[in-house]
Amino acid sequence: MSILNRKTSVIIIVLLALVMSGCLSRSQQEPKAPEDTTDESVMYTQAAETIAVELTSVAPPVVEPTQESAAMPEAPSPTMEVLPPTSTPLPTATSIPTDTPLPTNTLPPTEPPPPTATWTATAPPPPPEPSFVQAYYDSFAGGFWPTRSNDQVVFRYTNGGYQVQNNVVWDMVYATRSQLELQFSDLRIEVRGSRVQGAINGYYGVTCRFSDGQHYYALVVGSDGWYGIGRKIANVLVWLAEGKNTAAVRTGSAANMIRADCLGDRLTLWANDNKLAEVQDDTYSAGSFGVVVGTREKSGYEALFDDYYVFTPTGQ
Repeated sequence: MSILNRKTSVIIIVLLALVMSGCLSRSQQEPKAPEDTTDESVMYTQAAETIAVELTSVAPPVVEPTQESAAMPEAPSPTMEVLPPTSTPLPTATSIPTDTPLPTNTLPPTEPPPPTATWTATAPPPPPEPSFVQAYYDSFAGGFWPTRSNDQVVFRYTNGGYQVQNNVVWDMVYATRSQLELQFSDLRIEVRGSRVQGAINGYYGVTCRFSDGQHYYALVVGSDGWYGIGRKIANVLVWLAEGKNTAAVRTGSAANMIRADCLGDRLTLWANDNKLAEVQDDTYSAGSFGVVVGTREKSGYEALFDDYYVFTPTGQ
């Protein structure tokens, strides 16, 4: 305890002793009238004020807190629980935003490349047709084609043309203009033909590159609309192409204009200006020409021919 505080305490104790002694002495005296009570309370009040002035005069001066002392935190009271200050995390450093890359120039869409042509192996186109010149004509007025009759065949001039009857089955009979002794490698034959009698599936046509009865080509049409390109070799008949076309081939006894092209290794059959079939075969390269009539399961088929033309390429 400081000296100033001790002096203050002594003064207070002395004053209290004085007051108490005065009060005791007065209490031993005779009681006064009621009006004296007011004077004594006033005296006590003045004494208390005097003591207060004394205490104030001896009280330590009030020191204004300096800036440093104000900044100091007050000491916690004994009853207050002091909590450890929570550590506030420092703000993390914000990374500097990187420059946003500028968009690269977008190239305009290029046109897709044109589709490449797909090469497909195809047969070479046929050579252009040559110019033809007429090499032979026969109206079948008589005298140059064979005429005979037996159990197998009948050849005769009749009804303004040349008539051939086949009396065998599953075979062909033929007739050629043998007196001319002409050999052709390339030629075109045209003839008008029609059915006279016999089974509807019989057929008729022309021969080219004829060597003998066992070696030749046959280009024919049937009365039922059938057609074929055949090769006879060693007495064996092989059909290189065949089919049926009733729109191009007139059926029954109606007449058909037959055209046969034997050019190089190509054999082409036409009927009434309609192309029916074409094949390639190089078995025979040259020969004579004629007519042919064929049967299937029934014999006795007969056909009539008229206006027989032979054309050859120019310069042959």
